[in-house]
Amino acid sequence: SFGETLLGECAQNRELLQITAPPNGFWRIQCSDKALSPQELQFIPLIRDEHLLGVLEVASLNVFKDEERNFFDEMCVLLTMNLGILSHQTPPSVTPQGRM
Repeated sequence: SFGETLLGECAQNRELLQITAPPNGFWRIQCSDKALSPQELQFIPLIRDEHLLGVLEVASLNVFKDEERNFFDEMCVLLTMNLGILSHQTPPSVTPQGRM
């Protein structure tokens, strides 16, 4: 149900959820033939005009540095703007192409 998972909690509260040093085995990053434990998890709500468009889930093998956090902040602004634009566009109509 909405709000019961970490992603759902982030969506419900509409606030950044950040977990540093999650318990070993709590979350797994599958990489080729290995499963690794992240050092940091972030759940970032993507909100535009008070509407929740999604939640970006990021797991990292290292704790984020300040410049990486700033990068994610800027990237999320752009991602949210693009999702907002896409959500207001109607899909193009499909028309059959005839032979000339």
